[in-house]
Order: sequence, then structure tokens, then C-alpha cells
Amino acid sequence: MRAVRMIGVCLRDLDRLDDAILTFTKAVNLPQASESELSELFYELGATYEQLGNPAEAILYYQLALGSRGSFRDAPARIAHLQDALLTP
Repeated sequence: MRAVRMIGVCLRDLDRLDDAILTFTKAVNLPQASESELSELFYELGATYEQLGNPAEAILYYQLALGSRGSFRDAPARIAHLQDALLTP
């Protein structure tokens, strides 16, 4: 799972955002993905959608990254920032 996530990150770093999203999404749908791995993948999807300029999708995936613990990395801060950006004309 870690290798697939890293491939997605590399694709995103190469500005191949659609390929990165496809890679992360495929990994999310693998049956062996643990909750912590899903949080990582959802976070990466959020970051990719944020880079694409799609704040609504980014917020969704950052929220999913929070998982049952209710926190993950800086996801709450990213969500707040994106929500503020959506509300500011």
C-alpha cells in the first residue's frame, strides 16, 4: 500500500494530477487497506484536489482522512483554510 501511495505522490510531483488521483483511488478500493492507510490515501487525494484548484473535493477527502480519530496531520487546518476560501468572494 505504501508503494502505491508513493507512486501517486510522485505522479502528483510530476504534475500528472489525473494519474495521481487514479492511483490513489485504486489504492483506496483495495480490500487490504487499513484505516491508517486509508487516512493517508484520503489525505493525498485531498492534497491533489487542492492542487487542482477543486476545494470542494479537497475538503471532502481531507474530512475522510480524519477517520475515526477525528484528526490527521494538518487536515483540520486545511479544511478550515479551504472553507474560508470558498466563503470569500
